[in-house]
Amino acid sequence: MVSGTVKLNVQTYSVLGLIPFLALGALFPLWPEIHQDRIQQSFAQYAAIILAFMAGALWLPSIIDSEKFPQQGTTIAILLSLIAFLAMLLPTSPALVLTASGFLLLLAIETFQSWMRLYPGWYGSLRIMLTSCVVFCHLLLGVWLWL
Repeated sequence: MVSGTVKLNVQTYSVLGLIPFLALGALFPLWPEIHQDRIQQSFAQYAAIILAFMAGALWLPSIIDSEKFPQQGTTIAILLSLIAFLAMLLPTSPALVLTASGFLLLLAIETFQSWMRLYPGWYGSLRIMLTSCVVFCHLLLGVWLWL
């Protein structure tokens, strides 16, 4: 059972983690033009770092119940981390596609794990909200770059 303090901390840190996505992606056109190349790169790098960080959470079910989830979580976590690393090596547009896809894959896996009752009930809805916001910011930045 997760305590109220843990739940509040997870929710608070999760929402705070959205600030760079919003500030760099959704508000991209508000940045002075001279800084926009760096803003794009910063967004893509932040997305890659957060994707790799979140992928690490997939290890937990494999550790807790290795018979039920033998190596699935660890293997997928490593693959998502490698996708994040590859995104850091690419130009912004393909990096955005790669990290947005990685976040959606991560959500699909965590949704499956939630169905298996590996997370508290509130965690699934939090992850849907967070991933929706992150992918929306990816899309917005992509639109700003395309215009």
